Amino acid sequence: MTRLEGACAEGARFNSSKRCLPGTRERILQIIIDWINDPDDTRRMLLLAGPAGTGKSAIAHTIAAMFHEIRRLGSSYCFDRSKEKLTRATPVIPTIARDLSERDPQMRYTLSNAIAQDSALITSDDLLEQFRRLIVEPADQLAISGPIVIVIDALDECD
Repeated sequence: MTRLEGACAEGARFNSSKRCLPGTRERILQIIIDWINDPDDTRRMLLLAGPAGTGKSAIAHTIAAMFHEIRRLGSSYCFDRSKEKLTRATPVIPTIARDLSERDPQMRYTLSNAIAQDSALITSDDLLEQFRRLIVEPADQLAISGPIVIVIDALDECD
């Protein structure tokens, strides 16, 4: 997995100090938690949108921290325009793939096989192909019980 490490972003993980203040945003947090835990809901992506300064990042960091605490966070990636290295899209998929592989030995094995078959994929600009081959295909081979959450914050700060 060392090849993958070089393609990953450092410092992209959620920051627990950026969580919502206690007692705030409880309703929206509960709606998101209920949606994540609803096994009958076939929608697998939630986009939280709103004007700047309304607390979207605080909500994202809170959800990531909460699911990290219960070992259900697959990955978190937080863009940050104040850090040039965290404004690029190319390390997102390798970073998420690395994080997922650290959760599950079978994911690590299938991801290693994908990289062994096409090592250029990890530095490719083809994000759709990376997503398909580094995340979707390895994850399809897993027997997952319960939700695994991936949080991406501040997508609007990606170049």
